[in-house]
Amino acid sequence: MQNDGLEGVELAEGALYLGREASHAGAPIGLPAKHLTTHGVIVGMTGSGKTGLGTVLLEELAMQGIPAIAIDPKGDLGNLMLAFPSLDAASFAPWVEPGQDPAAIAARHAKGLAEWGEGGDRIARFTASVERVLYTPGSSLGRPLSLMPPLGAPPPDADPEALNDRALAVASGLLTLVGIDPNPVKSPEHTLLATILLRTWGEGRGLDLVELLRAIQTPPFARLGVMDLEAVIPSKARAALAAQLNNAFASPAMAGFTSGEPLDAGRLLWTPEGRPKLSILTLSHLSDTDRMFFVTSLLGELLAWMRAQSGTNELRAVLYMDEVFGYFPPVASPPSKTLMLTLLKQARAFGLGIVLATQNPVDLDYKGLSNAGTWFLGRLQTERDKLRVLDGLESAASTSGDRVDRAELDRLLSGLAPRTFLVRSVHEERPVLLQSRWALSYLRGPLARDEVRRLARGAASLASERALDGAGGAAGGTTQGEDATIASAASPLASGPLASGALASGRPVLPPEIRERFLVRAELPSPRVYRAGALAAVSVRYADAKAGLDVLRRLLLIAPLLDEGPDWPSAWVFEREPTLEDAPRADASLLPLPEGAARPAMFKRWQRAVIDHVVRDRPLVLASVPALGLVSAPDEREEAFRARVASAVTSGRDAELTKLMAKWQPKIDRARVRVADAERRFAKASADGVSANVASGIEIGASLLGAVFGGRRRSVTTGISRAARSARSAASRSASKDLAKAALDDRKAELAGLEADVDAARRALLESWRPEHVELVSRAIRPLKSGVELDRLELCWVPLG
Repeated sequence: MQNDGLEGVELAEGALYLGREASHAGAPIGLPAKHLTTHGVIVGMTGSGKTGLGTVLLEELAMQGIPAIAIDPKGDLGNLMLAFPSLDAASFAPWVEPGQDPAAIAARHAKGLAEWGEGGDRIARFTASVERVLYTPGSSLGRPLSLMPPLGAPPPDADPEALNDRALAVASGLLTLVGIDPNPVKSPEHTLLATILLRTWGEGRGLDLVELLRAIQTPPFARLGVMDLEAVIPSKARAALAAQLNNAFASPAMAGFTSGEPLDAGRLLWTPEGRPKLSILTLSHLSDTDRMFFVTSLLGELLAWMRAQSGTNELRAVLYMDEVFGYFPPVASPPSKTLMLTLLKQARAFGLGIVLATQNPVDLDYKGLSNAGTWFLGRLQTERDKLRVLDGLESAASTSGDRVDRAELDRLLSGLAPRTFLVRSVHEERPVLLQSRWALSYLRGPLARDEVRRLARGAASLASERALDGAGGAAGGTTQGEDATIASAASPLASGPLASGALASGRPVLPPEIRERFLVRAELPSPRVYRAGALAAVSVRYADAKAGLDVLRRLLLIAPLLDEGPDWPSAWVFEREPTLEDAPRADASLLPLPEGAARPAMFKRWQRAVIDHVVRDRPLVLASVPALGLVSAPDEREEAFRARVASAVTSGRDAELTKLMAKWQPKIDRARVRVADAERRFAKASADGVSANVASGIEIGASLLGAVFGGRRRSVTTGISRAARSARSAASRSASKDLAKAALDDRKAELAGLEADVDAARRALLESWRPEHVELVSRAIRPLKSGVELDRLELCWVPLG
């Protein structure tokens, strides 16, 4: 099939255009994307073209709509942001080296692309296919990404094995940060941290850093395994660990660790709208310790995300890591190695492909890489490197039951030119020599800090700002934290008829049945005025059999208190209990209490009113996709749900593709059989025609010779008759050959028509099953009145400033 935007290059549908065969007249090489589910390895010394090939691979994945996370320790992959469809000098000017001519650079890039059948239209397709984001973890140079491993509460249906992997990864990352051996078997600190996390997550709760440090010093359990906690790790050692972690995060050098987008694999792979992303995580600004900390946390997060996906045979996403030196070594066991090995062994079943690149073959654990199915081998530095690669190939081949011709591979590796790679795949019968194509992106080398900052400024958008916003309200209300600002100038509690007027002469005297509390606002440590409100704590059961939902939520509402009673529709909703005190702050005044608010009978009326309000006006609003039968979990963020929708769309698309091919393949197979039959009939007719023409010629020649040399008249006449019959037979067989040729052409046209029809059907199906075309529908689940229970109703004074 002709690929969009390519001139003179024919590739199969879904193939990644990597370049041409270096040994077979430049035949294009298209790697089926599905092959990357068995992972890939790129090896090549400096100058081999390794980074260029990795860039090309990521470009092709993007154009197939396959999201990718690219870990970039050196800063080379930031060049993927330098893709200019216009190919004009002005686009290149800000990125060329001083003294270079932007027009000449632009012309050279356009010429290089044209030599590979590419142009600006293909660059435009690349830039439009995915959202490219340059992240700088722990820094605001690019788009900030928090280095903190995720400590929040897991989803309700989280896989226990995924939680265990995440806990081990978080514990390993934190210990790496403070220089403690993160060995899960030998380190008591690792066991302590992992147990705290698993215990808390198992209760459906999350942690923040303060709570984690507190739990380290005073764990919520008395034993680790079968031994007393004090015997495994005494209180003095726990206090020291908490102090080390506190000092690490209190350091000015760690200021950026907790800022930026949260570390969330789903958000790195998909936009909130379900569009695939190419997330480039550049780590060149981090120290070696911080890099290991971040990579370990990322791999743990990716492993947890992976286990939450459904199984698939298609390629769902790719993790690409450039310069994997130090993260997957053959002998040592850094915390990243165990996680990477688990991914290599298990990711295939979930459609996650892993591609690792390195300069030095001795940096890799080839026993672990026996799970890799496709190897790209470029120029190597030493003979030792070549032998190491051959050992790795043999190890991978033995695992898959394949056979390696070591001598042939040795010969091919010995003569590789720059940008030429020996490609050895378990999916192919023979190795091929690949000359990688010209990259669509401008490969100008590692980006400097100011250049990363310029790129980030240029890529800023409303979508990215929205991604950094906080979460919305719970159960239809506005959710706030413990010290939420609920009485700001825009709050109903800070306005209205009771926000002004004469102040009460003092604190009113209330009957003992009415409990009185005072809200604490962190931003107002010394409030001047309090206004009366009503605080209701309500337990609400939301149940929906169709959605498979049955959850108990606790709402805490604070409503402004008017003359006619609490204004519940204007109430603010808290997720957690706010800070309340039994008395007002010194020197603060109280606005007058509305009429009737001091009578217990009024509180009983308000109790009924708040229950009615919750039933009527506080539904649990979930996102849903009815066509796919998907409903978001109560605490699931929209971007996480959209990532789940995208995964379901991929699975649905794959199922429909299977049905489509099941429908068309028998027709195509029958058409191919008819073509083969027609080819055999044509070949037979051609052979018979040749024999008949030869025989006829011999008959005529013999008859003429007889006539010339005086043969008997009768025999000459007979010969001439036979020759005439032979000529007529030859003519008849020639006509049969023409008929056979026409029949063959018809059969080929029929097959071509079928293939065109199935290709059109496949394209239409792929277009209709795009994640960004899926519209989310709000689904409001209202509680039954019997499912709403009022825990308490109190008079609550709110500070106004």
